[in-house]
Amino acid sequence: MDRRGVRRERHAILKWDRGREVVSKEQRLVQANSVLPTFTFRGVVLELDSTGHVVVCWTSAHKPALVRKRWVTRGSDFHPTWRYPWGGTQSTAIAQLVRWVQGKPTLPLGSWEYWASDTVKLCGPETLEALRAINWPAKPICVLCGNECAGLDWWNLDGVSGPCCSAWKVTSCRFVRDPPTQWHTSTLEPPQSS
Repeated sequence: MDRRGVRRERHAILKWDRGREVVSKEQRLVQANSVLPTFTFRGVVLELDSTGHVVVCWTSAHKPALVRKRWVTRGSDFHPTWRYPWGGTQSTAIAQLVRWVQGKPTLPLGSWEYWASDTVKLCGPETLEALRAINWPAKPICVLCGNECAGLDWWNLDGVSGPCCSAWKVTSCRFVRDPPTQWHTSTLEPPQSS
């Protein structure tokens, strides 16, 4: 990841977390684990290993054993690199909870509401209640421009991942108006638009 990517992600995380109470990784882990039982099976839980990385645990369906896997993704940042016993939408939901534990920007509550709808039926009202109880963000912050997302898309490039302004509404994204080649290299802040 280049230095610009690190700065963009830090800026997005700082802006995403601005105005929220400071919550430790351990507290976020407890919060995420309070949401998981509302839509998963086989006792899926999240843990932190000795290095602070998130580990996903579940009971195997083939043998009576607890499976523990460190959460590692590539590509869209939604699916782990190893085989998992759940579907794609459930994997995306678990990925969002892992990102919550890590303190990274996540998809907004509206995504969960869609997953709870009759169209998807991944979860129910108890999941939405649990998410509201932990103050899940209702409005996504763009990891590129640092503003509230205009539309909603997902960015994952050069080590920066998270919600971003929709490709259909790019004129409102400051990242598109002021590309990163113009960013000052000694600060975390993008240039101020006039």
